[in-house]
Amino acid sequence: MPDLTVWGRSELSKLERDLDRLINEMCFDFGLSSGGITGAGGVSIREEGDNLLISLGVQGFAVQDIDLTVEDDRVAVQAVKHANHGMASERRSMRRQFALPVPVDSEKAEAALDEGVLTITVPKRRAGRPSKVRIHGK
Repeated sequence: MPDLTVWGRSELSKLERDLDRLINEMCFDFGLSSGGITGAGGVSIREEGDNLLISLGVQGFAVQDIDLTVEDDRVAVQAVKHANHGMASERRSMRRQFALPVPVDSEKAEAALDEGVLTITVPKRRAGRPSKVRIHGK
């Protein structure tokens, strides 16, 4: 009988990231919204000129509740909201991380929150221009 491998949280997270990346790449290639396929978090990624526009449903959260990180090819959104109702307190949270289909210039990313939809606009990273390289020899 083969050995049984128990997957921990890190293995499951890697599998989720890989599946998100594959779905996003496939949708991007066909000009589709990945949110319609995955349905998780209402994510939509589309290309508009030199930018990627990423829309994500974050209903019930305010600007100050949301932490957004954009890297070269990844987006991470985490939101936490605390509410006190008399003697009881409530904590709502969400976390969404996904791969982008192309590398982006994360330093120029902008985001806006409107009616429960977080819209992230980020320029695609341009490939470096080719340049002649001088070869030195002996």
